[in-house]
Amino acid sequence: MSPTEGLEPDTGASGALSRGLQVLTAIARHGPLNVAQISGELGIPRSSVYRILRALRSFGLVVERRGDYAIEGLFWDRAGDEQLVARVAQRSRLILRSLAAVTGATADVLVRSGRHAVCVHEVPAATAEPTRLPVGDPMPLHAGAEHRVLLAFAPAEVIDEVLVSHPPRLTAATLSLDQLVTSLAQIRQRGFAVSRGEYITDAVAVGAPVMVAGRAVCSVGVAGPRVTCGGDWVRAVAPHVRRAAAELAESLSS
Repeated sequence: MSPTEGLEPDTGASGALSRGLQVLTAIARHGPLNVAQISGELGIPRSSVYRILRALRSFGLVVERRGDYAIEGLFWDRAGDEQLVARVAQRSRLILRSLAAVTGATADVLVRSGRHAVCVHEVPAATAEPTRLPVGDPMPLHAGAEHRVLLAFAPAEVIDEVLVSHPPRLTAATLSLDQLVTSLAQIRQRGFAVSRGEYITDAVAVGAPVMVAGRAVCSVGVAGPRVTCGGDWVRAVAPHVRRAAAELAESLSS
């Protein structure tokens, strides 16, 4: 069974993620392929194939050699990640719907790819102006609640790489390097993170890790507008976020 078989058709942003997985699978199955070969194999327009390959290259998942695209050697060390992403996207859907409904906020699930965070599924808030993340696009690990959760529980070498790169301030509220180091320790101790305008200026977010066999395989969180999401909101939604993370961890463990 292929990693994408059995997933519900999705014409939204998560459909782009599915197509990215299909491209990776085709390259892994047949060896190096050019854009025309990938387009013919999968029936995806060449313009879309170019966009997908550009994103995959930014994640360090594929390399281009004289017009042919191959799986990056380091990706084989994460051979199970493709199937994991598909499972996370599929099994988080009902959990995120429930989380969005009970909190009145946009609910997301993110995975880590190298030094980036990627939103693989999102359920917008139904009762308020939704605060959206770019589904399927690479985002930094150092800013945002769900992003920092992934960084806090990442391998030590990944944390070191992010810290020594002197990550940029994305907004006026983005944590300084010293604040970031302190926050990572706090996240590991408390089991969740809070972001107030550090990735999206007018957003407040709460995120928690989804721990499976001692590893944070993804993060779950909610986000809403700063104008209505104060301290009381954070305290109210944090237990729901942690409960959703535990529920998804149980589902992924089965």
